[in-house]
Amino acid sequence: MNKYEIEKLKPFGAIVRNCGGENSIGQFSKQDIFALVSEHKIVIFRSFEILPKQQLALFAQSLGEPLQWEFGAINDLHVKPGTENYIFTDREVPMHWDGAFAGKIPHIILFQCIIAPKKEDVGGTTFCDTLKIIQNAAPEQLKKWDEISVTYTTKKIVHYGGKTTQKFLQKHPVSGETVIRYAEPVEDLNPVTLDVKGLKNQTQDEFIGAMKDFLYVEDVLYTHRWEAGDIVLADNFALLHGREAFKNPNQRYIQRINILPRPEGFSFFRFLKNN
Repeated sequence: MNKYEIEKLKPFGAIVRNCGGENSIGQFSKQDIFALVSEHKIVIFRSFEILPKQQLALFAQSLGEPLQWEFGAINDLHVKPGTENYIFTDREVPMHWDGAFAGKIPHIILFQCIIAPKKEDVGGTTFCDTLKIIQNAAPEQLKKWDEISVTYTTKKIVHYGGKTTQKFLQKHPVSGETVIRYAEPVEDLNPVTLDVKGLKNQTQDEFIGAMKDFLYVEDVLYTHRWEAGDIVLADNFALLHGREAFKNPNQRYIQRINILPRPEGFSFFRFLKNN
């Protein structure tokens, strides 16, 4: 019998806490996990065992197709001296969705926390529920947003880069609900610039400034305070995410895998046999 409890978070999200039962997250079926993510948008599994990298990769494979980069599927998120990308610094990361420059948009982002920052050192990961923004928006606002598309450009220095154009409002590929596909500009290492089309009676700078009032309000924003061992799954279609700046850069280490929907006809057992 499973021994765990589910704690709902505000304004969204849930913690699945182990209460002395089986120690592995592997006890949860794919259907269980996707049902939790669908309901809560972000799910934190706490007090379960940390997965070695190979087991973490296999767990991701059981949920979908891990997005592969030059370095593999697992992105080690920690401060890297001499980095050319702001992701590997101790600085703030603006709101964005994963996969913008990869040509494939992951459904699930899987995180595992190896070293958690102390509370006084900050370093939380921020999540914005764009479904709630849509629900709260006036019809006139939605009509304006439906006319907008944004072209994002960044130089490829590390594992991503290039140019992509996205409609501001899109459909969630699984639920069919309307979501916001938006990334804030980056004015840091490896900057990301925006070219916003379809604005009415508003400059681009005014639009970018106004978006902060939608993204960073209490009823749509959840900041996750990491604990070592946290395994987190987030809906990359429904949510945008970012990161607070943090102190003590050696005390924050998180692993991340982006998980695409499983291709038709894929055999997980054939995958295991061939690897």
